[in-house]
Amino acid sequence: MANHIPDEIVSEILSPLLKLPGQVFSDTSAKPLTAPGYSSSTYLLVCKSWLRVATPLLYNVVILRTTAQANALSNVLLNNPEIGPFIRKLRVEGGFGSAMLRILRSSPNITDLFLSLIIWSSDRVGGLCEGLASINPRRVIVVDGNLWTNPKPMKNQEVANLLKSLTARIPKWDKLVRFFSALSHCPLNLSSRRSSTFHMSSAGPDPSTPLAALFCLNELRCWLLLWLSPKALKPSS
Repeated sequence: MANHIPDEIVSEILSPLLKLPGQVFSDTSAKPLTAPGYSSSTYLLVCKSWLRVATPLLYNVVILRTTAQANALSNVLLNNPEIGPFIRKLRVEGGFGSAMLRILRSSPNITDLFLSLIIWSSDRVGGLCEGLASINPRRVIVVDGNLWTNPKPMKNQEVANLLKSLTARIPKWDKLVRFFSALSHCPLNLSSRRSSTFHMSSAGPDPSTPLAALFCLNELRCWLLLWLSPKALKPSS
């Protein structure tokens, strides 16, 4: 019966079941993003028609919370490279070693990137750092902790390496229009294509530095207390 239903109808049926709402993708609380025991991939097992239609929907939003998940996705993309372009939103909650390099290189159409800086010193961010050059997102979200499970941000070399790579890469993302940050302690210096710099830390930006660095963005949201002088809000002449 399912084989006689047009793909467009199947897509309309499956979309609400497979697509995560935007607020879920960007959620920073400690609650689970999906219900325990729920696996959306089971819809792909119904029949070949559902597999064909559901695959792009399933991989549209990818959330990686463990190294095992990252390794599994890396292997999937290695054996099925046609899946990579389906990935549009990627949430990475760790370093996850070399697997991230293949994931990012295989996913050229990523528009939304969520990075968590809750990274242990035993984790490795080399693949993630190198892979940032393979994407050009429109929206970037960076967090370094939450009030429930990790109230204090992580401070180690791996976090520092990722921040350094992110700082160097942001000015080269010419499609970036939205930047969201919940950094409570780590400085993030964003050099723009206008050769200005936005200095951000828990103490706020340097009041003598204009914020013209990010005037090209449609939206800049920083979830920390910032004290700005009037001069800091004026673009460079």
